[in-house]
Amino acid sequence: MNPQQRKELAAKGGKAAHERGMGHEWTRREASAAGRLGGLKSAAVKRDRAAASAVVPVVPIRTVPANDSAEPSVVQTPGLKSARKR
Repeated sequence: MNPQQRKELAAKGGKAAHERGMGHEWTRREASAAGRLGGLKSAAVKRDRAAASAVVPVVPIRTVPANDSAEPSVVQTPGLKSARKR
């Protein structure tokens, strides 16, 4: 069934329900609450997706080796900005 046929069939069902007195009519308060709830859920989904896709940066850290050589080594440590290893 193509989208146009589906739309026509749904419209017939809605009209029939209203003729029998069983169709739902939204009040202004119900419509407002539904729109607010949809907006809150949409924002939460976007926030969760953004947090899940966040990448922890790998920051090079200068460390002092135990043998006190002139050249300190560089260690790749995820998420840490400064730390000295002794």
